[in-house]
Amino acid sequence: MMRSENVIGRIMRVISIAISVMLVVIVLVICAQTFFRYVVFKSLSWSEEVSRFLFAILVSWGICIGIQRDSLIRVDIIDKKFSPKAMGIFRILYALSGVFVCAVLTIYSKTQIALGWTRSSDALQIPMAWIYIAMEIGYVLALLSAILKLLQEILSYCRMWRADKPMKGGDFL
Repeated sequence: MMRSENVIGRIMRVISIAISVMLVVIVLVICAQTFFRYVVFKSLSWSEEVSRFLFAILVSWGICIGIQRDSLIRVDIIDKKFSPKAMGIFRILYALSGVFVCAVLTIYSKTQIALGWTRSSDALQIPMAWIYIAMEIGYVLALLSAILKLLQEILSYCRMWRADKPMKGGDFL
């Protein structure tokens, strides 16, 4: 179990660093665009496209971190209204719905990749499939994180029933 924690921790660290780098590049590109537009009076033709692509990739890669840190949107009133055992069921249902959504995104993105080879981006003239492949990587990582989260919630719920005391989701890691 410790080995899997180390592997997952390293993967999340690499993803976090990659996301940070993408964010810095987005900021630098937008600052350069602003400088060229208002100081040099000549706009960069590619800056908006690079920013848009990097932002889409950043979001798709960030989903797995949100799942792993349990920081996605949820309805707080449900957390406070029900008993710990009922909340265990809700957490399993949340995780199951997360697996479903991530699976749909992963499956659908394969179609986008196939179509992306026939289209090029306007400014950079690169095949759109490369952008879709980068997003697919994020969706696959999110799917793996969602499956791991589902397993954590199921194990946590089983332990809660066995010990007959409430436990926080994902306590076994």
